[in-house]
Amino acid sequence: MTEKVDIIRPTSNVQRPTSNVQRNLFPKTITIFLKMFVSGVLALFILTLLCKFYFNLPLNFADPSGATDKKRELNAYFAYCLEGFSYGRINNEGRNDSIYYEEGMPLNILVMGSSHMEAFEVMRKDNTASLLAKFSDKIVYNIGMSAHRFITCAMNLETALKRYTPYDYVVIETAALNFSDDDLEGIINKSIPKIPESKFRAYNKGFMYMLRRNDFLRLMNVQFKIGGAENPSNENVSVSNTSNNAELLSEVLMQLNETAQSYGVKLIIAYHPSITLNKDGTISINGNPDITAQFSELCAQNGIYFVDTGKRFLDEYAKDYTLPYGFMNTSVAKGHMNKYGHRMFAEEIYKLIQRIEAQS
Repeated sequence: MTEKVDIIRPTSNVQRPTSNVQRNLFPKTITIFLKMFVSGVLALFILTLLCKFYFNLPLNFADPSGATDKKRELNAYFAYCLEGFSYGRINNEGRNDSIYYEEGMPLNILVMGSSHMEAFEVMRKDNTASLLAKFSDKIVYNIGMSAHRFITCAMNLETALKRYTPYDYVVIETAALNFSDDDLEGIINKSIPKIPESKFRAYNKGFMYMLRRNDFLRLMNVQFKIGGAENPSNENVSVSNTSNNAELLSEVLMQLNETAQSYGVKLIIAYHPSITLNKDGTISINGNPDITAQFSELCAQNGIYFVDTGKRFLDEYAKDYTLPYGFMNTSVAKGHMNKYGHRMFAEEIYKLIQRIEAQS
């Protein structure tokens, strides 16, 4: 006879114990994310605070006067240490100039140009405009602005002269002398557009404006885009051997000189070529000497004074190895003009002014 075995089955109301790991997983995860968030916010705050002393350039806005395509935030403090070192305060017009301009203020010399003239890479006392004022004992006003190459300055010349009415000279700085036919025809026909104001409006409101106000986020954007400096010397680095259309260039220069003469000033175009530091320790001037010679000759034919600092750069280096470009925190002989480059540039312009006035 088979023995009957009772099988005990678990009842449905028996509960399995929940492990401590499962019980504590959710609150631990929340705690970790909160710590990460707080750490991130604190790190952003600290890095943004440090950027106030390292990379704090005032924002760009449209310039309603038309003398330049854009201007900086008015009366804003700046500090710039990505390429060279400088700090100071923008004036009441959004310019990197110590003069607080008032309508009708007497000026002797108006300086126009690119980021080399805006010159955030050097202290203001060491830039071209300040040194030119010191050498000449004249009132010099600087409206140099990043990305304002020669073409842009040529388009804005009449508006700038109408607004500032300098008594003696207008100086246009350039790091390039060769231009496409389209650019030259655009100046002649006044068809090169300004930076549209709508672009500035789009970046100066809402969430995009909040991002732009954060110096650390701006710095990260700069580093990702161009690897180091907000104003890379693209006006200075790109060199082409393509000759200018002599007829178009002559017409442009004639038009610029007529504009300057109509406001009773002499036009000076001041050129500073980029250089290359060779492996043997020598330096060479970049660019085509034939293009420089052509530009100089056409300037003379059209009554424009021309300054070429190429020879001065070579002479200064041969004398004591002084380089006009580069800083202790950037590559040697590249980028924007350093304080030695500004000194040489200002001295060459001043020497020309002395010759002009000696002949008057």
